[in-house]
Amino acid sequence: MTSLSTIIAAPASAAASPLAGAMVWGRLSGDVSVDCITQALASTGIVPPAAPTEEAALKRALGKFARGGRKLARKMDERGRRLAVVREMADAGQDDLDYDVEIRATLEQNSTGGVSLVTRPYTSEIHDAYEAAKVTLTSDDIGLWLVRSAAVRADAVSLREGGGVYFVPAHGLQTWRAVWEALRQCADHRSFEIPAFADDDSAVEGILDSLTQAVATSLAQIEAKAEEGLGERAAETQRKRVEDLRARVARYEGVLGAKATHLHEACDRLAAHEAFNALAGIGGSDPFGGLSFPSLA
Repeated sequence: MTSLSTIIAAPASAAASPLAGAMVWGRLSGDVSVDCITQALASTGIVPPAAPTEEAALKRALGKFARGGRKLARKMDERGRRLAVVREMADAGQDDLDYDVEIRATLEQNSTGGVSLVTRPYTSEIHDAYEAAKVTLTSDDIGLWLVRSAAVRADAVSLREGGGVYFVPAHGLQTWRAVWEALRQCADHRSFEIPAFADDDSAVEGILDSLTQAVATSLAQIEAKAEEGLGERAAETQRKRVEDLRARVARYEGVLGAKATHLHEACDRLAAHEAFNALAGIGGSDPFGGLSFPSLA
């Protein structure tokens, strides 16, 4: 076991095979201080997860205070800047419910232009919980950041719907390990790796299938925007997304030693969409145009 992660050994016969990357997953356990993860990532160039919003912090603070005793935390406006702790009560006949507001909590502008929490009546436990929540990341926060930022930075592709298990190519492993080393410094988080080798046909086929699904999803999103109509700047942004996907496919071809012609062709067709000022648009809603994917055998 390394200081970064547990690396599950590959068979000795694979030692001479080219390393394509690793199948990775992790276990998140416990909250993380915003300051701790920010400092732990400072030398890596990796953007740390953002602190919870004021609204999220207030919701978490009231949620903790309202636990048990048939108490509930409820929003009083759409933005979640006004919340209340209410007590649920049954009438004497036990056939109806009533609710009594015990505490109102509001985020208000203060005289310095900042935001202050006001509770009526004043409740120190809620104020303390709110201040703590503003600088604390939950496992859910970390999980979302891994999916939306860290996995993207490591050029990872999800191996199952909903994330959680990824293939990280060899060129992204240093970044992925740096992320988990930072998490390990701040809480009891652990990651695990199984090396994947380019001459393992089964592994390559599974990785390419996952890459295909990820690229198809992104192309469908881009096509939907193109069909809605794009201005010049938006069209350039979406065109760049297509080129970024094409470059990603090329990187994966390099580490896997396999061709993904179907993905390049799908990118080509979408790049020719009339929204991107090409001569002809693509037809249908399937950017793959009914292509059959070649066997990797």
